Amino acid sequence: MAAEGWWVPGRGWDDDDDDEGEGAPAPAWVPAFFTGLIVTGSLRQAVAEAGIDFDTAWALREAEPEFAMYWDRALRLHAAIKAGVPYFDAVAAVEAESLH
Repeated sequence: MAAEGWWVPGRGWDDDDDDEGEGAPAPAWVPAFFTGLIVTGSLRQAVAEAGIDFDTAWALREAEPEFAMYWDRALRLHAAIKAGVPYFDAVAAVEAESLH
């Protein structure tokens, strides 16, 4: 299911050691999945939006720690927005939190 190496948002899978980040593209459903999580906060709705099933998303989460990290960030972003934090402020807060 998952490629060797690690998933780089916007670049895909990076499984070489050349530091160019030119890995194979992430699965096509990934952007829709994360968008669904951010907008709805619902895993059920996110997998439906992405056109995949729960097992596909969960397998990638289990196989790729970085994918799991971005999954968690998407849910934190949803929670912040739902609490009334403006989008760009929410993004900045979630990014700052991830640096610590």
